[in-house]
Amino acid sequence: MREGADAVPTGQPGDDEIVQWVEAWGDRLVGFAMTYVHDAQAAQDVAQETFLRLVALRRRTPGRRVHAGWLFTVARHLALDHLRRRRRVTAVGPDAPDAQASGAFLAVEVESVLRQLPRGDRECLWLFYYGGRSLGEIAAELGVSSERVKARLFRARRRFGQRWRDGGGDQA
Repeated sequence: MREGADAVPTGQPGDDEIVQWVEAWGDRLVGFAMTYVHDAQAAQDVAQETFLRLVALRRRTPGRRVHAGWLFTVARHLALDHLRRRRRVTAVGPDAPDAQASGAFLAVEVESVLRQLPRGDRECLWLFYYGGRSLGEIAAELGVSSERVKARLFRARRRFGQRWRDGGGDQA
């Protein structure tokens, strides 16, 4: 019933079709949500809410083609909403059980700010901090001088800091 690798079935969303959607995408959505929420029950809730929104969309606009990208975008937004709610409700200390969730939320916020930066800034910050590469290694990988990488990292840190202070992580 699917048209292409990423197509979600079209037509009136009957019970059989909903089952097909869940069979085709359910496990992948739960796994995807787990990368954000780090909680199996919450990930299942995110996937279930994603399917509920898909059914509501299909009922409002029958015949509209929806692709997997739509499912994963909705799941991502729902996972981020879940993390925000959990952060507001729970005061997390370093020894609290939700410290891992807090770390996951922080990582999501950092990624959100990184996506707002120009590509060159993002690359340098990512390679330096996450990739653990030296200035020379980054220069070789990007085909620029070490001094250029050093200057780019300086500007990238400044831009990142400004967006972070402006609440840029909340714009996900």
